[in-house]
Amino acid sequence: MKPRSKPTWKELLRVLQNGSELDGWEAAKALDRCHSRECQDALVALMRGYDSAGVSQRAAYALSWMCDRRFTDDLIECVRDRRQHEAVRGQAAEGLGTLFDHASPRSRGWRAAEDALLEGLSDASPTVRFWCCYGLGTLRSQRAIAPLEHLREHDSSLAPGWWYVREEAADALCWIAGKPGEDRVPVSQRSPENQRAE
Repeated sequence: MKPRSKPTWKELLRVLQNGSELDGWEAAKALDRCHSRECQDALVALMRGYDSAGVSQRAAYALSWMCDRRFTDDLIECVRDRRQHEAVRGQAAEGLGTLFDHASPRSRGWRAAEDALLEGLSDASPTVRFWCCYGLGTLRSQRAIAPLEHLREHDSSLAPGWWYVREEAADALCWIAGKPGEDRVPVSQRSPENQRAE
């Protein structure tokens, strides 16, 4: 039997846009290894689109995991775009953390990412605040310590599918201090007596 050939990036892009949610995420994971400029430009356009939050989020995921800092400004613009769905903006914030993990704080891109993530800590969306906490913890941002401490003490909002913003802020503060965060379980999977943030 003839072995099945790997799908082309164009085929993967079609699945990302039109496949089931599960297949779309698998396509996004495969596209993060694509080095075609045409493919990357198409992903940027999809991330910026407003037709489908799921498609835009998967495009942001693929761009984030390419680990190419050429997309820094695109991800920053997405985090700041309040017309965009909060899940897409949160994915872009996570992507900035991924791009600049272990990068030099002296680089222009690192500083720009830090500025955008710091702004996001006061966003109306718990999802955006949650992922900005993550991003700033990953960057080990010293400027984030005071606002993260404020969120740790005062933000009782839940990030859908995850845990409380205050818990993510606490973890980010641990990472900045060079310590591991908690091994957390999403609130939906916790026992009833452990549903609330400590």
